[in-house]
Amino acid sequence: MPTQPLDQGARLALAARAEVAVNLSEAVKERNAASAERGAPLAAAMLRFKELHGHDFDPRSRRDSAMLLPLLDATGAGRMTWEDLEAGLAAEAEVLEYQELAIRAVKALVDAWQPVPGQTLLQWIGCEPEELRAAVDLERAIWEETLAALSRKLASGTFWRCWSCRAMFATTQRPKPASGRCHRCSAGTGRTDS
Repeated sequence: MPTQPLDQGARLALAARAEVAVNLSEAVKERNAASAERGAPLAAAMLRFKELHGHDFDPRSRRDSAMLLPLLDATGAGRMTWEDLEAGLAAEAEVLEYQELAIRAVKALVDAWQPVPGQTLLQWIGCEPEELRAAVDLERAIWEETLAALSRKLASGTFWRCWSCRAMFATTQRPKPASGRCHRCSAGTGRTDS
């Protein structure tokens, strides 16, 4: 079913949203680099396991566990603390959230753009570079205000966010567990949320 062509304002908004989402994704990745590094030895061990054995590690398999132990030692993952693992996983979850946001924004732009051969993005949008820059600045300002509002909400203590799945919860309905993980993410970890 053919879709209606987008007007110039909608094309401009799609392009600005894609640029800001990609920039945010890169900034979040950079900001989380040190925390992600703390979890890197485990990621390296899991990757090496898959390379050597041709499948992902299955924590229920005694054979897989026995094959993973030497890799944990070799990568240094065996010397990681729970806090190292938690920091690495939280960083990875946030980075993935913003990467997925960027991918969706760029996909929306690509899906909407029906270029003719040789057509530039600015030609498709129908604007000058200054107009695109202004739209990007406005989109960035909207994102910054949204993130600031989220930070204020979390800082108030009335809401908390699971570091694993990134879901938000009202503290009055579900108090924040010590692990910082929601009941779904904590299920099956052997750790209690008290």
